[in-house]
Amino acid sequence: MNKQYKTHYSKIKKRNIPASIFFKALFKSFSSRNGLIFFIVSSLFLIPFRVSINDTKFTDDSPLVDGKITEVVKTNGSKGDVSIYKYKYSYIVAGKKYKGKSYKLGKEEPEVVHIEYLPEKPQISRIKGMTIGIFPFKAMAVIYILQIISLLFFIIGIIIDIKFIKFLRYGIITKATYFLTGETKDFSGITYHKMRFTYTSEEQRTYESFGYYYTNKKMQKKIIYNPKNLKQYITFDSNMPNFFKEFFKDYIKKNRN
Repeated sequence: MNKQYKTHYSKIKKRNIPASIFFKALFKSFSSRNGLIFFIVSSLFLIPFRVSINDTKFTDDSPLVDGKITEVVKTNGSKGDVSIYKYKYSYIVAGKKYKGKSYKLGKEEPEVVHIEYLPEKPQISRIKGMTIGIFPFKAMAVIYILQIISLLFFIIGIIIDIKFIKFLRYGIITKATYFLTGETKDFSGITYHKMRFTYTSEEQRTYESFGYYYTNKKMQKKIIYNPKNLKQYITFDSNMPNFFKEFFKDYIKKNRN
């Protein structure tokens, strides 16, 4: 919020928004709701991938030691028609015995395998030519890209919803007068009437806009306009969220008394 925005709203009484209404408004848009949900779900998918990060720490110079396969287990993962197997093994470094597991497409049962390990952390190891995680580290990149996209959707949605919250907190309620200017039909043949409507701000400046309605009668409707941008408004109609209507009904009722 810039200085000009604060100065403009300093003349208007700020409404208190209940926490329940605030969070409904904050996640009103499709982008904010689904962006957050997808980000959380994709984060959960990263849990089984996190050990795969260690695969990037091995180099051609990583030390090797002989190890012994203790068990080979078929996993639920596969690539095409070939299943991924988990290979459990044991090995000894500096007189201390360690256990580990690696993953590979297809089943083999060699008696002795070459184990590569990290010198500073010998408990982190893998069978040479296999991976530490059930999926390769490259697969994480796809999830990270999806996370970035979902996060962008979430941020865009929040920006939209914050503007909506400002209507709740600062919007000014007035009445707009509607006049018929034409009509049109949708693909199903339902007739909509194009209504021109005008409203006057507290500064006694008149604005006009258009909307489509079932009725063609001259009427008056409540609207809420943005005191920072007087051409921005929200109409009290069926498209307005119920929590928005209830909030302003309660506000109008309390201020009437």
